[in-house]
Amino acid sequence: MEPPEFPIFFIFNVDEVFQVNKALAEMTGVSRQTIIAVESYRYIPSLVLALKIAKALDLSMEEIFKYTEQDGAGQSAASPELK
Repeated sequence: MEPPEFPIFFIFNVDEVFQVNKALAEMTGVSRQTIIAVESYRYIPSLVLALKIAKALDLSMEEIFKYTEQDGAGQSAASPELK
């Protein structure tokens, strides 16, 4: 799946990215690797994790994630998006 043309989830220097990912991972109860995978469109979070991310960032699900249906097989994908 190709990532949509959205801004990257986090844009900071390397040390700041580490700290932001670490804090978000701790707030949502997952690993930093999971947060990184969501940011880079390699992992579609569960509904529970998506809700935790939205709550941790004090944003609505619609402000973070966009639902799109893929053509053909009828499969769907959720893509992280920060507006």
